[in-house]
Amino acid sequence: MHPTARVLPRARLAGAIAALALTTPVGAQPGFFQSSVLSYAAYRTNGAGTISRPCGSTYVALNGPGTAGQSCQGFGASFDWLADATAGATGAHARVGGTGLSTSPTGYATWGAVGGPRWADRLSITSGNPASIGITVAWDGAMGVDVAAPPGVDVVSSAQLAYGFFAAPAGQINTATYAQVLKMATDDGGGLHQRTSFHDVQSFTLYTGGGAYLDFDFLLTMQASALLTENSGPPGSSFDASAFADATQLGRITSLTFYDGFGQDITSSVQYSFLNGTLIYPSAPATTAPEPATWASLGTGLLALAVRRRRRASASTTR
Repeated sequence: MHPTARVLPRARLAGAIAALALTTPVGAQPGFFQSSVLSYAAYRTNGAGTISRPCGSTYVALNGPGTAGQSCQGFGASFDWLADATAGATGAHARVGGTGLSTSPTGYATWGAVGGPRWADRLSITSGNPASIGITVAWDGAMGVDVAAPPGVDVVSSAQLAYGFFAAPAGQINTATYAQVLKMATDDGGGLHQRTSFHDVQSFTLYTGGGAYLDFDFLLTMQASALLTENSGPPGSSFDASAFADATQLGRITSLTFYDGFGQDITSSVQYSFLNGTLIYPSAPATTAPEPATWASLGTGLLALAVRRRRRASASTTR
């Protein structure tokens, strides 16, 4: 094992995935369920920082639900990987799996997948003259995480969920008003099977600039991510590792209040509308942590990859 070798890729990839929920959504347009964000990638970096991408990478922004995925043999014949990401109006999942041999003492092999939906709408004030707007947003959801890595081999598997809220005058969204990484499960030997439900309520204040801003964009984001990293394990060490994150979420506005310049509630005298019909939901039904139905298919895929790799190895020895 190389304890220091494990830190670099884990911190780098975890930070990069968490940042997805914090950066400006590309091409975000109003609409209650706006789009899905899907990505997956594989690469190896050596001690000099050189990066190779034998399996490629992709980032997809969709105008609706979607699925992206890939299965390939990367980094020579010693690695087999599969990954996919799915996102829709009610949740997302991301999964990765790998089987192979640790062959390089100077490199890090990493495969990751990210899936996440976006909910968006535009608030327009049509009458009244509020100085500020009080908005409360609540998230209720659930997450299931399964990670597995072989003991004694320097392979790290991890999964996490991040979500955020964006609010700004129309056309000016560029930073997250609020962002949170709900959970990150990491394992470098053995396995973890975790389930959790969550409830988060946050309140924000928007200012109209004395009536200069009458239209505001709201955006809710969620990212489910899974990651595998092979960290310069002992040459010849075999591994069969996997990570799976499955999340459901109901993000909603629970209250919307308008105030004058003296802080008095003038909601009853203000008229407003949402471009795509967002409603105010004071409460929501309880959610339960999911048991990923596709977890079995991930194991089946990994088994097939392992069998295929053994057949290639057997064929090479009989020639």
